[in-house]
Amino acid sequence: TAGDVPAWGFLLQGEKGTCTIQVTKTGGKVLNMLCSRGIEGAAVSREEAIERAGVFLESRGYTDLVENYYSEANGALTINFTAVQDDVLLYPDLIKVEVALDNGEIVGFEGENYLMHHVKRGKLEPEITAAQAKEAVSDALELLDMRLALIPTPGEDEVLCWECTCQTEEGTHCMVYVNAQTGAEEKILLLQEDETGTLVL
Repeated sequence: TAGDVPAWGFLLQGEKGTCTIQVTKTGGKVLNMLCSRGIEGAAVSREEAIERAGVFLESRGYTDLVENYYSEANGALTINFTAVQDDVLLYPDLIKVEVALDNGEIVGFEGENYLMHHVKRGKLEPEITAAQAKEAVSDALELLDMRLALIPTPGEDEVLCWECTCQTEEGTHCMVYVNAQTGAEEKILLLQEDETGTLVL
């Protein structure tokens, strides 16, 4: 395949199903993997699935990641992992791991964002304090937590923000991103949370 990351594509077939894997032509890194098989039952807890995904990543050299959001569908748990530098979340460097809940097998992996974007950034230091960034958050929201995060922009640039986790009057949650240099609101993401996990809108 061509594109931003040229890769070799492989199709594996066996008694349990099929598996497609893309491996980068440069460096031989696994770009993505998806295994298709029937998943029956849920013998593995979400906590154990997240732990297995973390061990899977560490065994392959991905050691600078933290678990972020997860969602469950079709008997599998998909976990989003975000890279971290100097305690700053690097959202452009996102990895997804899918774990089958019947036996804990890794059945999916998406590493393209990480492989395309992950480099050592320069100093990630805000120009405004957390208290100053808080002023940009609507009074209608209850501020629950704040931390620094690097987020992608529509122009494929990156901007350092204060990530403000908030709760609405209705009890739902959202993320307000305040530019850590200018204090301007960059964007708001709504979190759709239910028994299957969290979906970011």
